[in-house]
Amino acid sequence: MKSFLSVDLDYWGLKEYGYKKSIVRFLNKIISLNKPLQVFESHEEILPFLNRFKVDHLYQIDFHSDVCEDDTAVELNEGTWANYYKYKKNCTFEWRYPDVEKCYNEGWGRCDSSQDAGYKAPWPSNLFPYKNVIRKQGLDNIDFDSVTAIGIAVSRWWY
Repeated sequence: MKSFLSVDLDYWGLKEYGYKKSIVRFLNKIISLNKPLQVFESHEEILPFLNRFKVDHLYQIDFHSDVCEDDTAVELNEGTWANYYKYKKNCTFEWRYPDVEKCYNEGWGRCDSSQDAGYKAPWPSNLFPYKNVIRKQGLDNIDFDSVTAIGIAVSRWWY
């Protein structure tokens, strides 16, 4: 399996989570992988870099999911960029979030498969443009050995 690690620093942006040590440990870990890594101001800017890699799995480490169900009517921006990955049809999209309830209630961004269904509804994979969609809380059990490249979005206006 080949994977791409998409990291948005707003994952650690909530002060009440106390993630300062956690972000340093995580960034040190991904830097130690010695894989191609680029940093971007906004998440949609990652696309030219991401589209250079045909991967089976896209890890989205972010406070917001950044993927939408309807692939045809979505305008490209920092909350919809994942719909524009050119190899998405053969790829699993895995959103790793710190707290989906907090995202949904206070996050001001795309936090779940349907804003109407709420954060407790399961993700209906058949509605997304990816082969499969998954959401998991936290950073445990990421297959770092499969990572081929890493993109980091600073997204400072979100935290």
